[in-house]
Amino acid sequence: MRICQCSGVEAFLLGLWVSVAATESGSTINVTGSYQGEVVLPCRASEQLVKRVYWQRTDGELEVAMAAYFKNGDRCTTCSPGYANRTSFTGDLAHGNYSLNLGNLSLTDEGRYNCVVQLHNAPVKHHNVQLKVIAQYSEPSINVTRLENRHPSKQAELTCSSQGGYPEARVRWVNITDNGTFPEELIQTETKVDALGLYVLTSILRVNASSDPIACHIITNMAKDVKKSSEVHLKEQCSEMFTNIAAATNLKMPSFLLCLLMSSPSLFVN
Repeated sequence: MRICQCSGVEAFLLGLWVSVAATESGSTINVTGSYQGEVVLPCRASEQLVKRVYWQRTDGELEVAMAAYFKNGDRCTTCSPGYANRTSFTGDLAHGNYSLNLGNLSLTDEGRYNCVVQLHNAPVKHHNVQLKVIAQYSEPSINVTRLENRHPSKQAELTCSSQGGYPEARVRWVNITDNGTFPEELIQTETKVDALGLYVLTSILRVNASSDPIACHIITNMAKDVKKSSEVHLKEQCSEMFTNIAAATNLKMPSFLLCLLMSSPSLFVN
């Protein structure tokens, strides 16, 4: 932990104080920040009584995110290497606003922070903040990866993909006609984590082709966010695919008749 270049006595006292402060607790404020964005961690106190202030990370190895010292009007600031050039006091220190601005957020910034306010001839005050970091998922997209054309069941396989999000989300497949959801036994969802710690979602739905439009939704509970894909119309997909088949095989039968045959098992003759 790197301490600001004040006197040796002050540095020693701060190191001792950091260790003691970590054992004390108080009410906690929950704050949410966006990945690679900025967030303000609030902290206010009576400016007349303040001797010194600093912010520290308290849920792991003790780290100083930002510190300010007040003595005869002098002030100096410092932070641990991981917070260099990313933190600043965003409020008016002279009027008791010691809120911390933390920029270029990464997933490792998620955790518990403590604003420690040392007062003259009064107990030390602690302002605890729990920081959550979220990242927005990309707009989900759907691909029809397979449409069985050899069996009258007309089974379609739809793949929904979305990435770059945090925390982990869930996928919901929706029948747009009645806003109903598909049963879990028809769905296979895979979740991976990329090199940055962000989630990559892939979900496969296997259903019989119908005229009902289908969409997939990415649900993130923490962000209270729902991202919706464009609607897929399997009948249109069927028509397009058989048009391509007809063109490739020089079939003279119109593609819409081919699709009609595949969508109507009763038309097949044994």
